[in-house]
Amino acid sequence: MYHLLAGLYAEVTKKPTYHVLLVGLKGAGKTWILEKFREIYCDGPGPSARIAPTVGQNVLNVQYKRSIVHFWDLGGAASMRSLWDEYLPDAHTLVWVIDAPRWAQNSVDAEGPYRDAVCTALFHLVQDAAARNLPILVVAAQLDRLEPNLPTDGIEHISGAGVQEHIYTTLLKRWALLVEEDTSAATLKPDWDVVGVSAASSDGMRVLLDTIHARAMRFATSKSAP
Repeated sequence: MYHLLAGLYAEVTKKPTYHVLLVGLKGAGKTWILEKFREIYCDGPGPSARIAPTVGQNVLNVQYKRSIVHFWDLGGAASMRSLWDEYLPDAHTLVWVIDAPRWAQNSVDAEGPYRDAVCTALFHLVQDAAARNLPILVVAAQLDRLEPNLPTDGIEHISGAGVQEHIYTTLLKRWALLVEEDTSAATLKPDWDVVGVSAASSDGMRVLLDTIHARAMRFATSKSAP
């Protein structure tokens, strides 16, 4: 009888777990966000001044609102991106991280202009995520590195809000162009939004986790509904 009651108690008090796929191009600030969550919610040491690029994955469990938010932080290098597709089917939310200063400048590297590289990699995931009705949260990271005199490409006002708005409108416009070229994507309606954070100062981090949790819980509830 004791074991039966103990088992029932464990089942009743078991915390739901929400899986979050945290991805983005190399150097976007994914692991910095993860380590900041570790510092704020898990009494961790916090991110170091220099974080090496992720090779493989980093994981973190955050206990939040009587549930567990389980993060998969996957490497953003081109050679690592095939892993993204393997984790997406088990995720409750897709979180895509963008380096806000690089977006503002539209800097060019081996993958070409930053905005083009972001949209190419992101839209590959968005098509699968939208087909699953998976919520997508785009994070404009490293807002603390935006400076008033930062040279930009097409953004009038350098600010966190200005860059977030530019990211959102650009994604919508480029998604519309993709749909025009690829009719198979015409029926897909991505459920996405853009938020901004500065992991260095913790600005926006609590709002970010609350938004992730709310979206993941909503998706999990919709999946379990009859």
